[in-house]
Amino acid sequence: MSPLEGTQKFLRNYVADAGSLDELRDDAARTAAWNPRPIRAALRAIDALISDPPRDGTLSWIVEFDAGWVLDDPSDSGAIEFLYRITEVLREVLDRAQR
Repeated sequence: MSPLEGTQKFLRNYVADAGSLDELRDDAARTAAWNPRPIRAALRAIDALISDPPRDGTLSWIVEFDAGWVLDDPSDSGAIEFLYRITEVLREVLDRAQR
C-alpha cells in the first residue's frame, strides 16, 4: 500500500468517525492496546506522505473527503499541518501503549 493509500485508509477508518483529536486519540489508544500494528502502519504512511507530499491539491482533498474534516486553512499546507497533528497523536498513543 502506498503512503497515500495508507493515509486514506486511516483517515476513513479512524478520523472520519472522530469528532475531535481527543476522540481520535481514544480510538487509536484502544486499538494500540490490543494491536499496535495498524497504528504504526498509519504513522509510517502519514509520515511518508508529509515528507514527500503531492503538489496537486491531493492532501487537502483527502482531509476533506476521506477524513471528513473542514480545515480553517483548506490548502495543502493546512492539510500537512493537520496530518502532522495526527502523527503527534499517534506517537503519543504508541508511546503510552509501550509502557
